[in-house]
Amino acid sequence: MTKLKKEKADWNKAVTALTDTIAKFETELKEIRNNKIYENAFEWRFKFPEVLNDEGEFIGFDVVIGNPPYFIMNKNNTDRLSLNHYIDNYKTIKNASSNNIFNLFIELGISISNQESYHSMIVPEGLFET
Repeated sequence: MTKLKKEKADWNKAVTALTDTIAKFETELKEIRNNKIYENAFEWRFKFPEVLNDEGEFIGFDVVIGNPPYFIMNKNNTDRLSLNHYIDNYKTIKNASSNNIFNLFIELGISISNQESYHSMIVPEGLFET
């Protein structure tokens, strides 16, 4: 009889764990359906419609001002998925002599600008040292 009780207890434990997992996924699904992730999001297309042409295509900002973060990205210890994203989408990381992430922000600032734009970025002091 003890073996049967143990099997029943194990079964109940497994059912409880699966029920908890299902409840978690149902909550996530409900949040996705209700767009909870975008609840406090800033939709720049509505706030800055002038960066779009008449067909709704992005044409770029006139001014980009930035204060990029300055930290060294260790290519050996960085999450491979996010590192692959940067390598696939940014030219500067492929050819950079350092792994300072501010390069990516400068490249992004240039890429979201129109051809006659102004840029202002706060950059590390050592960037211009010889």
